[in-house]
Amino acid sequence: MEHHLIYDEFRNALKLGNLSGLRCRDCGQAVIPPKMACHNCQSLNLEPAQFTKTGTIYTFTVIRTAPSGFSPPYVVALVRLKDGPMLMGIVENVDAEQASMENLMGREVKVGCAGLAGERFGRENHSVAFNLVNG
Repeated sequence: MEHHLIYDEFRNALKLGNLSGLRCRDCGQAVIPPKMACHNCQSLNLEPAQFTKTGTIYTFTVIRTAPSGFSPPYVVALVRLKDGPMLMGIVENVDAEQASMENLMGREVKVGCAGLAGERFGRENHSVAFNLVNG
């Protein structure tokens, strides 16, 4: 089976400032981060695609008990990209103690990449990150 874009390539492109993913050739659905099959129609007929790096916060939560490599509290948001797909990541430039529906919901963000402390499974750790635009 051919892999059109593996997660390491997605993460490396993100570190270089590009938002890569896959698009289903059968139903047109965006698959980001990349997976083996389309989550909409389960097709394996996927092709590499580039996406805009801006979107709006759809929902969020404050993490107060975190896994290894993360320093709580921090905000994790689900963002709807301007191209349509949703992506989850850490909101970097917000005070988690001040996070509220009024100051985060619907806010515009730019997609980036955050390095995480520590090393797991013999490689560096990175996560999708968002930064509030004008804020």
